[in-house]
Amino acid sequence: MYMTIGGVLAALLVVMLVTWNYHKSNAEALDKANQLISSAQAAGLPAPNNPQRVADTLGTDGGEICAALRSDQQVGYLKTRIGVGGEYGFRPIILLNRAPYEGAALIAKTYCPTEAAQAEQLINSLKYARNS
Repeated sequence: MYMTIGGVLAALLVVMLVTWNYHKSNAEALDKANQLISSAQAAGLPAPNNPQRVADTLGTDGGEICAALRSDQQVGYLKTRIGVGGEYGFRPIILLNRAPYEGAALIAKTYCPTEAAQAEQLINSLKYARNS
């Protein structure tokens, strides 16, 4: 009995490893990566020099950035960690200005425009040492 279950699980593992798509990039992902890089350069932000790496990381859907923006729980957790320090032992992060978050806002505008307003709202709601 256990041998049969173990064999079935091993077979499923082999099928999963063979069929898994390890590369998320395609032509659409490369186009979005190039658009993100040019947007970052136009905004005066440091931009990656390899669009293939951006495409592999963010794919066509923005990866974890857009997934987090779609989840109220993830946005709330981020606000808690950044704004008030979150759990015991963490201090709040108060940056001089919103510049460090501009890259995330550009990712949202490029990959998930429907969540871009929520990203802007999140960035604007954070506390900064100086207004800029």
